[in-house]
Amino acid sequence: ALASYRLPNSTTEYLIVGGRFTSIGGQTKGRLAVINLSTNQVMAWDANLPSTVQTIAVDKERAILHVGGDFGYYQYSLANLASNPSTITPSQSHTNGRVFSIYLDRNSQQVFIGGTFSNFLNSGKQYFAILDANTQSVLPSSPNVNGVVYSITSRLGSRAYLIGDFTTIGSYSRAGLAAIDLPSLSVSSLWNPGHSWTNNAADAGQATTNGDGDNL
Repeated sequence: ALASYRLPNSTTEYLIVGGRFTSIGGQTKGRLAVINLSTNQVMAWDANLPSTVQTIAVDKERAILHVGGDFGYYQYSLANLASNPSTITPSQSHTNGRVFSIYLDRNSQQVFIGGTFSNFLNSGKQYFAILDANTQSVLPSSPNVNGVVYSITSRLGSRAYLIGDFTTIGSYSRAGLAAIDLPSLSVSSLWNPGHSWTNNAADAGQATTNGDGDNL
């Protein structure tokens, strides 16, 4: 998983790298690292995550890093990335289940999260949750899903798309593929192309998507 980030009022750009690795650039790193693209040096900060990073999204407006993986979900403030990176610690975390996809929709100011988790951030949300990007709180109005969500993206800030091992979302029957209208968070009643798995959803749909809508 990859994401780029530039500090406000700065020309320095950083590359945030996540995966299975335990070292990078000769430094010990626990599955997550930051590279200064001006110097090509790996920064000293070590998140020391316990298992594989699957997805990363950076909220550049609020200097927030969202990280998901086999360990669950961690959220970090990047405000001190240049001045004092050793102080960066999780501001929120959820470790009950895996997170496969995090998508930041900048138009609706919402963060979409999918995976195998239950009771995300003590909200009662299972498999799929939506954060308000301004408050970082889970939106209770997000539709419930009855199975794993593997990947999420959106179209022009008007509709979010989900793929996974689910058969219902909200009050609608959907065969692993669904759309949610933004910013209302209502399930799109007219968009139902149907879907059938040849193997399983992980083979057909799992992808790592960042907040710009790119599969990385």
